[in-house]
Amino acid sequence: MSTVSNVSFIADRSMDKAGLVCGGVNEASFSTLTAEDTIIVQYPPDRIWIQGPLKSLSFPVEALIILTCFCSGGSPLAELHWSKDNVSLSQGVYKTLGKIAVSELAVVTDPSDNQASYACHASHPASVDTLTAHTRLTIHFAPIGLEIEALNGSLRAGETVSLLCTASSSNPASDISWIWRGTVVPAFSVRVTRGELGGWSTQGRLSIAVSPSDHGERIRCRSSTPGLRQKTNTAMTLHGEGREVNEDNQIFNGNSTKLVIVGASRSDAGRYECAADNGIPPALATSAQLVVEFEPQLHRGVDLTKVAVKGDGTSSAILTCKAEGIPDVEFSWARNGVTLDPGNPRFAQSIVHEGALHTSALTIVNASARLDFTTYTCSARNRRGADTFDVRLVRIGKPDPPSDLSLVRKSQNSITLAWNAGFNGGLEQSFRIR
Repeated sequence: MSTVSNVSFIADRSMDKAGLVCGGVNEASFSTLTAEDTIIVQYPPDRIWIQGPLKSLSFPVEALIILTCFCSGGSPLAELHWSKDNVSLSQGVYKTLGKIAVSELAVVTDPSDNQASYACHASHPASVDTLTAHTRLTIHFAPIGLEIEALNGSLRAGETVSLLCTASSSNPASDISWIWRGTVVPAFSVRVTRGELGGWSTQGRLSIAVSPSDHGERIRCRSSTPGLRQKTNTAMTLHGEGREVNEDNQIFNGNSTKLVIVGASRSDAGRYECAADNGIPPALATSAQLVVEFEPQLHRGVDLTKVAVKGDGTSSAILTCKAEGIPDVEFSWARNGVTLDPGNPRFAQSIVHEGALHTSALTIVNASARLDFTTYTCSARNRRGADTFDVRLVRIGKPDPPSDLSLVRKSQNSITLAWNAGFNGGLEQSFRIR
């Protein structure tokens, strides 16, 4: 004969893992038989929080930051997962500390982390609700690029040209300056607006009077971001108009005329205007654009001949090759004379065409001294010809010495000196005169 006994009670979290004992005795026995079991009570966690850097701190790109999520209470302990701007992340190392669930997230920062919302979510089978904690990071980053725009269209000798330089988003906002004829010229009408990735976009203007001798001269725009050593540069080549045309260059046939330019060179490129006037206003005019094809001409500044990185396999190296040419220039890269395989995932090339200026950027992923420190050759080619240029990838180190020190002017109480800076060794450099 068997006997059954049922017991009912309202469980609470204090009963979790408590022992339950059932005892049985009858008149024929002087001892009690017992059976034991453990009460398992499921209940959700009560608190979640993220431990990380103080919100007042800021970090550069490629910094390593550890975010730690804690979730206390709950039986069993909660499952934890991370998201960034509502996009789920697969990273996160889960562990337990007593009655606390812990997940650590390692973040190697990039510009997209600036003001991004990192969230830790705790889910539990005893609750349909999810506990969530949030944090944000402040990342300082330089602008990815600069763009120069001529506001008054064509450039004519004797006229004042207005240029606008726009720096893409950075944090904090970048400072813009111009370099014209070897002199640093502050930008005016500086305007700062909200940019992408929680940063700021900066615009600055420059007005200069151009002369025929300025044809082919380069105007450089430079941005520097406070607190960062990295500077971003771009340049524009002046192609001035206003070439004098006389009757020797023209062939007249009744009421029509042809303009003949013998041996056209790059300096002849530009917009030409034909005007007809018989003394009765208004005069009529039309224009045509002359495009002169020429072979690639690679830039060879000291800022392009070498690139310096740590070489420990944790950061990428970017080698830049710039060429001017018409028609569009095609690029290829070689290492120690051997053409790089475009299918190799460690090497990525991007090409930008801006009028007659063409730029190729070769990114070497996880650059290491043992594998990658050597000479790379950039080849630029179009149907008019080809040009090559060598770039050396080296370790961050001392800058090269400056050269061509010269006296620009002197007065009773001052002198002005000029020199050409050498390669900066991969870091921002300063100069001391003694």
